[in-house]
Amino acid sequence: MGEWTPEAEIAVQVCTRWAKSVRRKLNMDLFLFGSAIYDKGDQFDSQRSDLDLVAVFEPDVPLEGRL
Repeated sequence: MGEWTPEAEIAVQVCTRWAKSVRRKLNMDLFLFGSAIYDKGDQFDSQRSDLDLVAVFEPDVPLEGRL
């Protein structure tokens, strides 16, 4: 496999730093998916693409804690 595209690499690094800070505060996992990570970011365009995230909370986190 080749290397990440430069735009996707920046997006992944920013999301990784952000996710680490969020994980320290909340009891959850965060996952990046979509064009930013698919095929090393080959389809990612920093001007047009969005960043797709999934947040998975632990079962013991009440609804008000998820907001």
